[in-house]
Amino acid sequence: METGPDAPVVDTHVHVASDDRSRFPLRPTGVGRQWWGGPGRDAAALLAEMDNAGVDRAVLVQPVGAYGYDNTYVLDAVATSSERLCAVPALDMDDPATDDRGVATGIRRLAEHPGVVGVRLFAVAPGSSWAEAPKRAQSAFSAAADAGVVLVLTVFAQHIGSLGPVLHDFPEVTVALDHCGFPELTGARLRPGSPLLGLRDAPSVVLKVTSHLLMAASAGGDPAELVSELVGSFGADRLSWGSDHPQTGDDYPALVALAHAAVGDLAPDARSAFFGGNAARIFPAR
Repeated sequence: METGPDAPVVDTHVHVASDDRSRFPLRPTGVGRQWWGGPGRDAAALLAEMDNAGVDRAVLVQPVGAYGYDNTYVLDAVATSSERLCAVPALDMDDPATDDRGVATGIRRLAEHPGVVGVRLFAVAPGSSWAEAPKRAQSAFSAAADAGVVLVLTVFAQHIGSLGPVLHDFPEVTVALDHCGFPELTGARLRPGSPLLGLRDAPSVVLKVTSHLLMAASAGGDPAELVSELVGSFGADRLSWGSDHPQTGDDYPALVALAHAAVGDLAPDARSAFFGGNAARIFPAR
């Protein structure tokens, strides 16, 4: 399926890990599956996969499961590997040694690195509590506004209500919601009353529709039904595709094919926006 003759395809959610374990040691946290165990998970391997699958650019999202909050490899990969890659490093918002001022400083420092287009705030690790701490969240949003970077939130659906006030207070901060906030599905549609729908009137929030969610929809029906529902609720300009490779699956071309099938009911301009047009706006080159 074509996305348009000149439309780039951008994967907004992909992970990499270096084969050089002495230079870039793993720091597993127990989150997610251990996809980094084998060889060929680095940025060079990803670029080859992208070439084979017709993907033009990718956003490397810090793999907290593999490296925790040591962003050394993801920053090195975008600095040295290719202009086709940009990075979203992660900041530990639950570190008890870091106060609210330290959170702001951390975001500003990460934003200074070449190729960084956003900062990931991770709230799905066991024991994480920052998403329900308004003052800490406000510090992060204020710093992101000053630095001009996207905040990439990895949160569960139950966190969405707690974050509502800070989203309202900082409408200038673009927020990309990983995996659409892990919403519950009924068949291939959002569960009625899903907290995700509470963000329809928050235009600063864009949704990353990832393979994780599309596979869940496939288990209950047709993922195209879910994507059409999201477009109807949020608009085609607030959705972007992310493969979540290799966390969700090892077969990159199959993940790309799944996404193409999921947008089969959309008009060509909406498909182009989903696969790259929106990503170019959300994650502009720095």
